[in-house]
Amino acid sequence: MRALAALLLLGACTATAVPPAPPVSLRNVAAPIGSQVNVTAADLTGDWMVRQILAENAFRPGYEFGFARADSGLSLQWEAVGCSEVANLCESFSANVDYAADGPGRWVRTGSPDAASGAPARFWILWTDIDRRTLAIGDPKGSFAMIIDRRSSGGDDRIIAAREILDWYGFDVADLVDVRR
Repeated sequence: MRALAALLLLGACTATAVPPAPPVSLRNVAAPIGSQVNVTAADLTGDWMVRQILAENAFRPGYEFGFARADSGLSLQWEAVGCSEVANLCESFSANVDYAADGPGRWVRTGSPDAASGAPARFWILWTDIDRRTLAIGDPKGSFAMIIDRRSSGGDDRIIAAREILDWYGFDVADLVDVRR
């Protein structure tokens, strides 16, 4: 009887819930951060290429995507093909995720996208050049950051400027990975 009681007591002790690990931030959250206030949905509309990305970035499913104007603000749209060399298998993927303006240069996801989409809950435009050819985007929590451009090559001066802004905002630019197609 004592053995049974001891087992029940031991079982009660091991059933204690373990709190989830806090999310990993890709930036020093003590660093200042701000969004570019003069960016509109119209400025973001069109096709974009990911040029540099943090390894744990939310937009892993594809390297090309587009923004379209939608009733709520913006719709993030992409199609991608992912291939596994190990399984020798390719799969196509597409997603449409709606965002509403959440302040100047800030966007928040509306609705519940497919979890596989990898769409961030929010993103801020951290920097853009005057002609809206290159953007540095991320979020204050540091869950992701990337540099996107209207073209897959060129504009090295803009890519350098975007990296400097990400560095200023506390992202570890040494972890940015060049995306080559």
